[in-house]
Amino acid sequence: MFLIYGLDDQKIYGNIMVITRKTTVKHYFACLYFQRVVENIDKHREDAKWLVKTLDELLVTSPEDTAKQEQEKLDEILKQYKSLMPAVEITTTKSSIVVKCIEYREVVEKRTEWLAVAEEKLQEDVSLDDLDQVRVLVEEQEVSIPYL
Repeated sequence: MFLIYGLDDQKIYGNIMVITRKTTVKHYFACLYFQRVVENIDKHREDAKWLVKTLDELLVTSPEDTAKQEQEKLDEILKQYKSLMPAVEITTTKSSIVVKCIEYREVVEKRTEWLAVAEEKLQEDVSLDDLDQVRVLVEEQEVSIPYL
């Protein structure tokens, strides 16, 4: 057995799993939150179009210097918005992949646990002294078959 500072392999592995689980759960919820935020991106696009249209309408009746200042302000806001979009799209893709991976891992862990329990049952010595015990064992096996 490999020892580091009095910890054996199982304790080290257990500690790593606890840290990994906490980190991935936090990341999972952060990704879900981010995905909900990104769902509003289309709404923000519509808001930006509305701002441009409204400013164009207001510029007709505004003094030239005020119109120029307001146009520059809106252009700066739109520039910032457009510069964020590539990063948002990349992060959206990555976060959806992370969420799918975590969900897949959870499914695999559940199935692995079930298979371990099933394997333990197979390793048990079963005494088949009468027909009722055989029937019970056959019923258990029939219930297990769809899960495999």
